[in-house]
Amino acid sequence: MIWIIYGLVNAAVMRAPDAPSGLQWTGLQGIGAAIGSFLLLPLASFDLADTVSGSEVLRFVGWALVMGLAGSWLATWF
Repeated sequence: MIWIIYGLVNAAVMRAPDAPSGLQWTGLQGIGAAIGSFLLLPLASFDLADTVSGSEVLRFVGWALVMGLAGSWLATWF
């Protein structure tokens, strides 16, 4: 149901006379997803302090950023 609503809202935004470019719209969605992820992070059910080192967390975050950029901006650009 949420994907249907998303599709309808997305189509309405992109049909508007002052619609953003595809890259701008993808960037805005990415920023919104990042904010949502950070808000949900405290609810995660894993304990990183005892099982993962700081360098592993930074490596994970780095790869997540690379994959997020490749999957959104780069994919939209192509």
